[in-house]
Amino acid sequence: MSFQNNEIPIITVPVAICDKNGKPAVEIRKSVTDTDIIRYILTAAYRDQPIIVMPNFRDKLQSLDAMQKKEMIKYNFEDDEYHWLI
Repeated sequence: MSFQNNEIPIITVPVAICDKNGKPAVEIRKSVTDTDIIRYILTAAYRDQPIIVMPNFRDKLQSLDAMQKKEMIKYNFEDDEYHWLI
């Protein structure tokens, strides 16, 4: 991912549904090898500035299933929507 100096890069990070200490959790993790992005992240960290991270699921249906199994969400057939349980 290359970007111009005046652009703010959006860093896409995969989200995994998991358990942490017996509680439902999400894990976000990404390794970066693009030197422009590395410099951008480290400069932001040094200056206490935010970065833009866009979470995404590799497989949305599998992630919805995992969230239901971990009782994070529940599908309501009446209104055809998912509702948060956490």
